[in-house]
Amino acid sequence: MKLPFSSVFAALFVLAVTVADALASPPLELDTPAIDAVVLTAATSAPVITVPPTAQSVLVGTTVVFSVTATGSPDPTYQWQRNYVDIPGANEATLTIPNAQGAAVGFYRVRVSNSIGTVTSSNVSLAVSSEASAPVFTTHPQPLAVLAGSTAVFTVTVAGTPTPTYRWQKDLVDIAGATLPTLSLPNVQALAAGSYRVIATNPSGSATSNAAVLTVNAAPPLPTITGQPMTQTAIVGASVTIYVTAVGGTPALTYQWQKDGVEIPGATTFSLALANLQLDATGTYRVVVTNRTGSVTSDAAVLTVNEPPAIVEQPVPQSVGVGGEATFTVTATGTPAPTFQWKKGDAPIPGATQASLSLSNVQTGDAGIYRVVVTNVVGSVTSAAAALTIGNQPVIHTQPNDITVMVGTSVGFEVFALGIPAPTYQWYLNGQAVAGLTGPRFPAFVTEGYHNGATFHCVATNSAGATASRTATLTVWIPAAPVVTTQPADLLGDIGTIADFTVAATGEPAPTYQWYLNGAIAAGHTAPRFGPFTLAAYHNGYTFACVVTNAYGTTTSHTATLTVGSPVPPVIVNQPQSLGGVVGQTGAVGVEATGAWSYQWFKGGATVAGATAATLTFANLEPTDAGIYDVTATGASGETLSAPVVVGVVPAAGARTAGQVATRAEWQDLQHANGVICDQFLLTGAAGTITADAGQVARLSYLDENESIVQVELSGAGAITVVLARASGPLAPALYNQPGIQYMKGKATVILSGADATTHFTIYSVGTATNPGVTRPDVAYAGWADVAAAGIVSTDGKLGGIHQGNVAYAATAGLTGIYAPSVTAVGGLGVVHSITADGAAFPYLYFGTGGTVVVRIAGSALAQPSGDGILVGGLAQVQMGAGQDSCGRAAPARAIQGRLVDDADADVTSALVVNP
Repeated sequence: MKLPFSSVFAALFVLAVTVADALASPPLELDTPAIDAVVLTAATSAPVITVPPTAQSVLVGTTVVFSVTATGSPDPTYQWQRNYVDIPGANEATLTIPNAQGAAVGFYRVRVSNSIGTVTSSNVSLAVSSEASAPVFTTHPQPLAVLAGSTAVFTVTVAGTPTPTYRWQKDLVDIAGATLPTLSLPNVQALAAGSYRVIATNPSGSATSNAAVLTVNAAPPLPTITGQPMTQTAIVGASVTIYVTAVGGTPALTYQWQKDGVEIPGATTFSLALANLQLDATGTYRVVVTNRTGSVTSDAAVLTVNEPPAIVEQPVPQSVGVGGEATFTVTATGTPAPTFQWKKGDAPIPGATQASLSLSNVQTGDAGIYRVVVTNVVGSVTSAAAALTIGNQPVIHTQPNDITVMVGTSVGFEVFALGIPAPTYQWYLNGQAVAGLTGPRFPAFVTEGYHNGATFHCVATNSAGATASRTATLTVWIPAAPVVTTQPADLLGDIGTIADFTVAATGEPAPTYQWYLNGAIAAGHTAPRFGPFTLAAYHNGYTFACVVTNAYGTTTSHTATLTVGSPVPPVIVNQPQSLGGVVGQTGAVGVEATGAWSYQWFKGGATVAGATAATLTFANLEPTDAGIYDVTATGASGETLSAPVVVGVVPAAGARTAGQVATRAEWQDLQHANGVICDQFLLTGAAGTITADAGQVARLSYLDENESIVQVELSGAGAITVVLARASGPLAPALYNQPGIQYMKGKATVILSGADATTHFTIYSVGTATNPGVTRPDVAYAGWADVAAAGIVSTDGKLGGIHQGNVAYAATAGLTGIYAPSVTAVGGLGVVHSITADGAAFPYLYFGTGGTVVVRIAGSALAQPSGDGILVGGLAQVQMGAGQDSCGRAAPARAIQGRLVDDADADVTSALVVNP
């Protein structure tokens, strides 16, 4: 449903963005307009009426007071109604009607609301009479018979004008504080029995109700447990039954067994049978016995389930050399945890009572059979036998050596090792065992070209262990004439710059080099690199070539020509283009320039480390990459700065957010009274991205450097990314009443990516006018959202609307203002408060070439401390108008005090600006 911009905002708290509405003519329309800022609270609850209003009957001219008591978080609001119609201005917990007349007669109720929900009281009547009448009982109290400990309630209805007062009596004695038409007696006991009546009184007289007798019957006694459940011990797989005996059941007793304080489903008889017990059955059991009077709980019975020991992993045989170490290990289960006793042969080993047996500095006498006995209270089990044998691990005395030969040469490798018992051998070629090669020699073979780089090693093994030799490498070289693989390239340089030429070549044996300058030998230049030199005018037209030689041939490189030109700054021939990428995917922006030796990219005026190529590549786009970039191209005679470029991101398919963003279930689908639905998000780090559900508004909140809460809103297509410079937090909002909520703080650059004609882009700060529910009367708020810059990437060249009459763009570095080179049309009037560049910053109010955008400046003069003109593009008109800040303070319309310049640096102020 499309809602007029002005009518929607009139229904809300006064927002900073209403500045745009006040200035717009004719009214704008939004599919999903911005709504007032949500009061974020640590805990919320819907309203509950605890004391409802009561009916009244009064004389003409009497002052009538209806009241209600309610709870809720946030604190609720009130709206009284008469005959189902809202009473204007009746918005307190108390409704006062002075000098009541006949026109006031009717039914009254109150609607209690907060952001979580609404509750409405029952209707109560107001009767206004010109004549007084004495009280008359229309309903008398009725006799009651209740059980001791329960609640007894007597009630009456009485007619009379004005509304009578009440005085209840028990056995003709007044009951203190009993002054309502209903008398409630909680937890009655025998002494409460008696005769009750009530006396109703008004200025015209009094009346006494019939007496009602209260009878209090004694409650039956609680159940008595005569036999408590008993503690038991069992083993895994067994069955047990736990019993309880109890008396006092009229009607029959009921039972509910518990394990470790948790009810056991279906365990509702006097006995609890447990079959096929497992370890998790161990615990504390008790039963709750209940009759109509109440419940008693039995003593706790402890069930312990034990499991006999079992060996999961057996010890394995060991063979080590004299002086070495041996370790036998067993893995066993059992409950309770088992103990261990290792044995050598049949003799226990003193102190060997752990799951592992470690033997150090073993000698021949340690050889033998080892086993372990595993025991717990249920039983014991003995492990399999594991033998320990003693020997000397092989030692390599002769290692295989590296070999370098010409192809066709016969080569072999050998190794020699000692050990007890005598070792066996296994050769490996390129890390793979060679079948059958189990002696100390790798047989000789004739080398081929494919043998180059092959590796050889041998492993010597006996019962005491295994030892690997070093790895030997075979290098086989094949004679080859030189081949130039990298040619020297033509070179264009400026006078005074450094020039050099290089060549690369292959050949076997390695070739030598000789450079030629203008066809003659260049003495001393005998390396692949000619060597750097400073260009002078006379070098123009010089030629360079290199002759490469070895024993098998000679080759000459291409001839490279040197051209020396006059120094000129680089010229950018292709500017970078906006990038709207997807989080997690790759992306790139690039520039093309002539006469450039190097490049440096900047983001928001800050150097991007390592970004020194003509193309800036993002291997894995993240919200932190979003921003406004530019690049300097540097040549021998200076540098040239490119146009800015917007880099934006949208979340991956299926994701609502990306980066450091948080929300809560109660902050989603917030329903405003005007029908607008909003999703609230909170920035939790330096950068975060949000999208809006169809037909809804999405809002992302943070603190600016003035400590003001700033709301960035989006409806329609695309995604909003907020990137904070000098980010800190999360921290509490010091200027606001929001306990339990923390915000990130910093200077924001806001990027809108993936926008189209359905997209509306809003920024404002929270002040006493935009959201009085969270502001404080003792605080002076800045009133303007302090933002560095905004960049926009559109998919169709259009944007639904820009609503930023509360935004003061300011920066001392990089670009400040709005930069949207891909947008040529904006639905309706775009509104911005101010743009201020200082220091090294550049001010922009820039849209796409040929654009027809109309912008209103709300309450500022666009003066620039830096003296720079504001670079504009794609504008049809700039209107100077009035505005107000987020606290409702007026900012009158001002004449422009800055200059608007186009891409050619021509002053276009008079051609674009109108008013005041």
